[in-house]
Amino acid sequence: MKKFYLILLLLSTIFLMLSNITHAQHSHAGDSKQPGHHTGLHFVHPLFTESVSPDTKLRMDYQFQHPGSASETELEGEYAFSRIFSVEAGVHYDPVEKSIGNTHLLFKFANYALEELGILLGYGLSLDLPTGSGHSHGTEEGHSREPAGHQEAENIYQFSLFLNAGVKAGNLELVGWTLFHIPTNQEHQENVSTSLEYNISALYHLSSRLQPLLELNGTQRLSGINTENELFFSPGLRIKLLKETPLIIGLGAQLPLNEIQNAETQFLVSAFYHF
Repeated sequence: MKKFYLILLLLSTIFLMLSNITHAQHSHAGDSKQPGHHTGLHFVHPLFTESVSPDTKLRMDYQFQHPGSASETELEGEYAFSRIFSVEAGVHYDPVEKSIGNTHLLFKFANYALEELGILLGYGLSLDLPTGSGHSHGTEEGHSREPAGHQEAENIYQFSLFLNAGVKAGNLELVGWTLFHIPTNQEHQENVSTSLEYNISALYHLSSRLQPLLELNGTQRLSGINTENELFFSPGLRIKLLKETPLIIGLGAQLPLNEIQNAETQFLVSAFYHF
């Protein structure tokens, strides 16, 4: 019965997504812009928070606690089929243990009903799949803060429904995400732990090549034996190194704001290449 409800939820979500795509294709039949080109209201990508805007890009992340410690690398690609829909896929890799971790898939939709007010709304579905031998994200949280080398490998499949919104006012971009995580495939029912993840980003365009930002990232446990809630403050900086290329380098730090067992400051180096 549990599997039936999960399948029903997934099919219902896919149906709503396909309905949205069909409606958008009729509404934008005369749009000659190619996928991946930024048209109208568009938000740039924060570091620890996902972007609201569908985009076409490649991204490489390297995250670590301190030099010489356990680390994790992620290669991610996103393709925007239109300005309202994109698919993102990313695979994680532990360079110390030389093992592949989990793969995540993200189906992202955008709604431009309030575009004239500088507001972009969005929703979608995220899947976290245990692949490879490392299963670096094969825990109850699809985007765990702890590097791969410190996690116990588990074959947990996680479904995450999300809602997001972005507000643009001059050079300031505010983005908010809420994700409801539903892990599945646990051997014992008491290990099932649902949670609510929230991410807030404030980014300022200081110049065409320099964008400082502040982020707040947290997780609220809703059920299960794990009762530790997480809250992180994450300052960062995005830099466009060369004026004529779309390459962006991001530097960020994630600082724990509450007492979490074994929590340490996480550092992130990202490279974005937009098409």
